[in-house]
Amino acid sequence: MKSNICAFIGSGDLAIRSASLVSALDLDLVAVSRNPNMLPALFRGIEADYTRSGALKFLNALKPKFLIVTFKPLKPDLAGYKLGFVTAAKNLLDGLGGHIPSLVIFVSSTRVFAENEGRWVDEKSPRTKSDPFGKLIVETEEILSEAELPLVVLYCSGMYGSSKDYLIKRVKEGVFSPQIEKNYTNRIHRQDVAGVFAWLLESNLKKQPLHDSYIVSDSYPASRMEIELWLADRLGIPKTAGEIVSDFSNRAGSKRCDNHLLVTSGYKLLYPDYKSGYESILETSDH
Repeated sequence: MKSNICAFIGSGDLAIRSASLVSALDLDLVAVSRNPNMLPALFRGIEADYTRSGALKFLNALKPKFLIVTFKPLKPDLAGYKLGFVTAAKNLLDGLGGHIPSLVIFVSSTRVFAENEGRWVDEKSPRTKSDPFGKLIVETEEILSEAELPLVVLYCSGMYGSSKDYLIKRVKEGVFSPQIEKNYTNRIHRQDVAGVFAWLLESNLKKQPLHDSYIVSDSYPASRMEIELWLADRLGIPKTAGEIVSDFSNRAGSKRCDNHLLVTSGYKLLYPDYKSGYESILETSDH
């Protein structure tokens, strides 16, 4: 009997958002979590820490049809990134043993691209040589690619979509970034990332061809200044001369992410720009 299992390696917000979409494809959901009792009922939780050697050995017996891999650093330092990405990838391959799923989706980041002067990037753009955190994510992708898995890499830009959105909170507090018009940022609503998961799985089930990577970002790169000023206006918060200016720096570098491959391949964005995405948050939150 063929496996009908979709296993999430990492079971945070993205997994939970995509649960109903994925289960609608007649797939059984398994989620690897340190706290499986916290998972919604749609999941069969397995308690495991993917950063620990041998923790994913059960995957060879489980033989999932699909894997959705959403690694994250244990701590926001180099050691945390290496453990949460590089070590985790090695543990994943060790756990699979000889099993090859039909599709492995790996959530990467647009941080891996070298560009930092506002030019456009696509899936084939040069990788960073200067950002040590980005380089560890690149190394993780290389480990998975060299294993010759049927891999699709998603280069996700800055994710948002929570009712407790950090940027909204900052604007409410009168905290603004330096006003640099061409310091581009890129965003993607979390529900769109979940939608891309389901779209890829459905495409695979229908035996439709997929590219080996996609930039997952909305269609409107914008400066942080533009977004903050729009939010301030939408929230009715005057931006006065006395506002606090944050020392926030764009750690991913200024770049404009080209999502042409994603949107021409068949995925329709729920929130194609930051205005539609943030409106959806503001409409459902008490502000």
